[in-house]
Amino acid sequence: MKYALITDIHGNLEALDAVLKEIETAGISPEHTGCLGDMVGYGPYPNECVDKVRRRCGFVVHGNHELSVVSGIPKAYIHSSLFEMMKWTKKRITQENLEWMAQLPAQTRFRYGIVAHGQPIYGDKIFDYERVNNYVFIEEGKDATFVMSRVFRNLKHHSKETGNGSYLAAFGHTHEGWAMIENDRFVRLEPDFKTRRYENPDKALMIASVPSVGLPRDGDWRSGWLEVDAHGVTLHRTEYDVQATIDATIHEAVTDGVMPLQKGTFKR
Repeated sequence: MKYALITDIHGNLEALDAVLKEIETAGISPEHTGCLGDMVGYGPYPNECVDKVRRRCGFVVHGNHELSVVSGIPKAYIHSSLFEMMKWTKKRITQENLEWMAQLPAQTRFRYGIVAHGQPIYGDKIFDYERVNNYVFIEEGKDATFVMSRVFRNLKHHSKETGNGSYLAAFGHTHEGWAMIENDRFVRLEPDFKTRRYENPDKALMIASVPSVGLPRDGDWRSGWLEVDAHGVTLHRTEYDVQATIDATIHEAVTDGVMPLQKGTFKR
């Protein structure tokens, strides 16, 4: 059975439409499609993206941008330009969609594991914004080792509790695509060059960073999403009309008098 995971759409409707079309072509149903948060922020179509995710995703968690819009995160947490952009975004989201975002969980389960926007954490009592705003980056050093250990510990608890072959902890927030397993140490996997496939035939515990749909930051301008099955994960990259998103952003800035994002945010 195949699942699709998407994340970090950031109001980029052109990118979201292209990715959802490719997921449908791959034979993955809306019920088996999950969104890992940050549907809004930066891009020109936040409400339209939320509408589409509600219709086309069977399970959804909130990201730091949803919390910022719904809860009004203090300025101390975010840059002043981002604070203004969040106010711009909130004006364009219907009350119904705001209420729906407000009840989204920080973490949830699916057939092959757990998903969150930031670090998937087991049992830690932590303020939601800090939880979803904590990154999982592949870095050297003590802090990175601690983060990886905590994520894998959460996954072990989940796998033990469910006993159904769960092996994956997937998250967004990094805007990058990669996967890692834990055996005697943390090992970053290298995908098949042609298929971008990360095989996991031995069902080792795996964590995966899901690439961004609307705002990639890993050197590839194309939208990204993750396909998951019982034996591993596959990174997909999807082309979309970048210029249409740029034009829409400029149009919103001209008509509203506010630039919702920094120049050059969307580029090819």
